[in-house]
Amino acid sequence: MKRHLAALLAGLFSLGLHACNGLSGHAPVSRSVIRQMERQNISRAQFDQRLNQARQDNLRSLPKGRSITLPFLLRSNTPCITAQATGGQEIPMMLDTGAGRMVISARTAAKLKMPVVNSSEVQSTMLGVVGKEQGRVGILSPLKLGTWTLPAYPCFVRTYENIAPGMDFPENILGFDLAENYCSYLTIDYPRRTATFAFKQTFRPMPSKNSSSTPFSIKNGVPYIEIQAGKVRWKSIIDTGSFNGVEINEDIARKLSVQDQGRPVEGMILIAVGGTVTSDHANIRTVTLPEIKFCGGKYPQAEVDISPGVPRVGSHFLKDYRVTFDFDRNRVWLEW
Repeated sequence: MKRHLAALLAGLFSLGLHACNGLSGHAPVSRSVIRQMERQNISRAQFDQRLNQARQDNLRSLPKGRSITLPFLLRSNTPCITAQATGGQEIPMMLDTGAGRMVISARTAAKLKMPVVNSSEVQSTMLGVVGKEQGRVGILSPLKLGTWTLPAYPCFVRTYENIAPGMDFPENILGFDLAENYCSYLTIDYPRRTATFAFKQTFRPMPSKNSSSTPFSIKNGVPYIEIQAGKVRWKSIIDTGSFNGVEINEDIARKLSVQDQGRPVEGMILIAVGGTVTSDHANIRTVTLPEIKFCGGKYPQAEVDISPGVPRVGSHFLKDYRVTFDFDRNRVWLEW
């Protein structure tokens, strides 16, 4: 019997929106790509052995410096870095705090000749905002982020792909788990387009900037904060992998009594794990709330999207801030 590993990748290609000007879809990658990838098949026992060794080696390989800083580009309004693998091969990756695990595409896995567990022993079920899909489990060895080299790191291998005109997302995802496992804090500085991974270093807000913070909790591998509108409170993911600003789902819309309101978002497509759908099919619409409160701030006349999936705060809102996940104190900081 196959063993299945379940993971909630809540922000994988998180509701990326693009104009509908051509064919779009969601389908398995080609059999030729799968065959190339499967040339590197390993057993579950081999994977477990490599993973146990990697846990020890990765801790020993932490940089001697207190932090590393990487540049990133905004692609479709989401931060994207360039990692490296064997032989310096570049791996474009979305820096996605709404994804609980690292995800590598089957095409990238085949290109890198990455070890992948035999599908007869292990498969993964990846759940996204518009559906789910079966994938594989592999191990990336090594993973290089600037001067930080991890000898090996486990990942999910996505065997489906989204098809959309003008899609500008990288195929690979650097999830929240890496920073949570090894860092004292992670700073994503949108104005400066840099990401800082700090080790054994206490985060201190910059004295030259305004700042506010709020506690975060981790559920299914991703960070949640509390948001309030009037007397209604809800948990929302801080999701750098989301193109949008503040999003709520239908359940929160009903609690706010705005379920029958909103301006439809037309002519867009949603790119997510499990499917590619149009905004009208998903019934995405924008409502204006008198005020929302979170992370120590008040935002009057706030435009909020009603969308599928888990409520989230995405990069369209975060783009004006220096955003820090402080793992020592479990707080999210915004600086401006």
